[in-house]
Order: sequence, then C-alpha cells, then structure tokens
Amino acid sequence: MLTAGATGGIDLAGGIAPKIVSAFGENFLTAFRNKGAMSRYASGIPVRVILNTEVGLLGAMLVASRMLNDGPG
Repeated sequence: MLTAGATGGIDLAGGIAPKIVSAFGENFLTAFRNKGAMSRYASGIPVRVILNTEVGLLGAMLVASRMLNDGPG
C-alpha cells in the first residue's frame, strides 16, 4: 500500500474482523504506523473495521443488480 501511494484508507472486513478488533486494534495500528521514514505518511491513512459481516454478500448483490439493470461491463 505504501508503495502504491494509496491514502484513502484501509478497510478490514470479513467475519472475523469484528470479533477480534479489540484484541488487535492498538497493536495493529502501532505496527502499521511504525514505518520509519514513512511513519508520518502512514499515520495519515485511516484504518476502519467494517462490522457488518455480510458486507461481501451485499457488495455481490449490488454488482449483480447493476449487471441485470445495465448489462455486463
């Protein structure tokens, strides 16, 4: 991510993320932001945990709906 120059943020999703967010929260953020010369850059990147465990299914349904309405592509 740092090499790609992405700054929009990191979204952690999936069934296990909401269950372990309290266990890895600060440790993960500390490790993510401790990047030596890139620490200031990494510290400005938001990290979010998506609590909805059905987010993947919802995204797939949205894509399928768009394909039905607009056609593929």
